[in-house]
Amino acid sequence: MNSKPHAFKQILVDLDGTLVEAPSLPLAWRFIKGVVREVARTQGLWVGLKSLYRAKRAAEKPSMDLTNSQRMGTVFARAMGYPLERALVEFAAIIRKIFPGLQKYFSGVPGAAVFIQEAAKRWPLVLATNPVWTQDIIELRVKWAGLDPKVFRSITHVERMHACKPSPIYYQEVLEQEQFKAEETLLVGNDLKNDLPAINVGVSVFIIRRKPGLRVLSDKGFKGARAWAGSYSDLMTLLELNPK
Repeated sequence: MNSKPHAFKQILVDLDGTLVEAPSLPLAWRFIKGVVREVARTQGLWVGLKSLYRAKRAAEKPSMDLTNSQRMGTVFARAMGYPLERALVEFAAIIRKIFPGLQKYFSGVPGAAVFIQEAAKRWPLVLATNPVWTQDIIELRVKWAGLDPKVFRSITHVERMHACKPSPIYYQEVLEQEQFKAEETLLVGNDLKNDLPAINVGVSVFIIRRKPGLRVLSDKGFKGARAWAGSYSDLMTLLELNPK
């Protein structure tokens, strides 16, 4: 790994909990209720619940033959009794109908916008969000964080990726698609379970915490990858970012 943290050549940035936050239980309830209600209009309550549960399970099982969207769409199609293409279109339409109404639950994480503004001046940024949503829904949440989606070189979305976090396959695929070297890459996230596994492919990780105080979490990752935890202020100090 680079001997100096500020020598990274690119940064991957998580979204939920890192740039934008929302109360998990009320948000999950409103979303699940909305999806089940829409499916139940034609298929019944049980099919609505079953299709959502099975789609989630499918997303968690990597496959280099099928994108996350195709795997989720396949089980949704089976539950609904639809051809795959129709299922993909209808599921996407349901999500696009429900999601804009959830804006009131979202807000930007303090310190995130300043970090992104300064980091974008120095490094290419990739939005390495868990790829279970289409790009337009992800960009909607980026805007709710008070950020312009165009600040990111690319976004890992459901139609592009073949694995989800915390699988190391997800992180390896990001590196291959972007043609990044792991030892030159830093991931900024907030979740130990989902984000820390990036060190297993050689990507160093910074876990955002509200409480200030830089801590070393690991210095024994693959290829010497390291992991830290701290506030956005600690991260900017580590990377020698000093906003004017």
